[in-house]
Amino acid sequence: MQRVDFAYPLVHKYALQLIIMVGLLLSYSTTAHAAPCHTYTYANTPQSTLGAPYDVFDSAHRTLVRVDCSDNTIQLTLGNTGRKHLIHTTGYIEFSPGVFTPFSITPATAAVTLDASWIVAHAAQGTITVPPTAYGTTAYIYTYLCQVRSGAEGKSLKCGCNATSQHSCTQTHGTYAGSWTLQKVTIPTPTTSTHNTEKGFRILIGTNQLYPEEAAQAHRFAADGAWVLHRNSPPGINWKQTLKTLNADTWTVSENNPGGTGGVTNFTVAHTGKMVDAAMFYEEIPMKTILPDTLIDHFAAHTVAGYGSIGKRMVVLTRSFGVSDPRRAELIHALSHPMVVGATFEFNPSILNPAWKIPEGCAYVLSLGKQCYLLMPPIRDGNTDFLSSIQQALKKFEPSGVLRNPNTYLIPAVYARPNNQHFLSTSPSDRNSIEAIVTWLKAYRREFQ
Repeated sequence: MQRVDFAYPLVHKYALQLIIMVGLLLSYSTTAHAAPCHTYTYANTPQSTLGAPYDVFDSAHRTLVRVDCSDNTIQLTLGNTGRKHLIHTTGYIEFSPGVFTPFSITPATAAVTLDASWIVAHAAQGTITVPPTAYGTTAYIYTYLCQVRSGAEGKSLKCGCNATSQHSCTQTHGTYAGSWTLQKVTIPTPTTSTHNTEKGFRILIGTNQLYPEEAAQAHRFAADGAWVLHRNSPPGINWKQTLKTLNADTWTVSENNPGGTGGVTNFTVAHTGKMVDAAMFYEEIPMKTILPDTLIDHFAAHTVAGYGSIGKRMVVLTRSFGVSDPRRAELIHALSHPMVVGATFEFNPSILNPAWKIPEGCAYVLSLGKQCYLLMPPIRDGNTDFLSSIQQALKKFEPSGVLRNPNTYLIPAVYARPNNQHFLSTSPSDRNSIEAIVTWLKAYRREFQ
């Protein structure tokens, strides 16, 4: 299969001198992986202008790009043949034709760093989270690696050697170019779910009012994905790393502010390298947040550069599904729009009014095969026991059965800081942290398994 070549910056002219240093590298050690899921080997790599994923110089044709799959994770091992390699620290995976998602490559052994983009090591590794939409499909992985070989002129590089012959490798004097190496992957369907895609509600972490010191420890409150609103947080957050830690690769929703045109969606895609799974848009007029058809059409047509239009990812917002509330009819109408995939019910869990009929509204959304988002911020003057408020609110949802549905998403949120709410627990008895709430929600969800 012929794939498209990439153009990429060449290695700096001083690379050859630094490559001489590779003799200082230590021997590599291997780590355990799950079952191999790569397709191309010496026996079946098709003719291509791209580099072959095996060693063309080796009589055993050992694999240069090994891929192992486990649940929703792809683990790459590059090199690992006993020879040193020059490796670019960014690779790409093509889950769908023409959409190339970048991922990071790091040394698996002692390495010489040429600059921020290139390393020399016996082996390198990369980890990719597989979105549920890619389960049971094939994908293509592109990496850039060159063998460091000895010749009459000393150390030299052999880059992008394809299946035709050893002489297909690229090397020029002082600077290096070549073809990307191609590997095909058959992605299995997980037998277990790391992110609870089978039973029970899912948990998204709202990033509104996130502080840098909290973002740096996002692993402590990470769950099943991210609900992204970045504009109310102070500077200093590494958003790309934070969203990755929050499992944004698995599920991501962008919350666009009223009057905007999709800026939060643009930001989210730029920092995750993937299209959002859903995008919420709303008006902010008293007693009216649900978008009319004209605005649904307008926002659905918003284009994210390189990823296409938002399209069938629209989510509307309401705060009531009350029997005599006009918002009930407005929501039912909005959900009939082909671009709308779900609805968000925003409420303060400490004052969930039965007249709002939010459990019934969520059940209605799910009955349409669409997504129900429960956005739960604290009351404006602050909760003194936010965890108890959420626990009591969810008890009111239990009879409706919506908490047993994986299309129900719970978003515990922090608004209007400083107040009693925060992200990191300050003590084992802290009941106002997102960390404590997520810990409890995960345990509560296990009751449904």
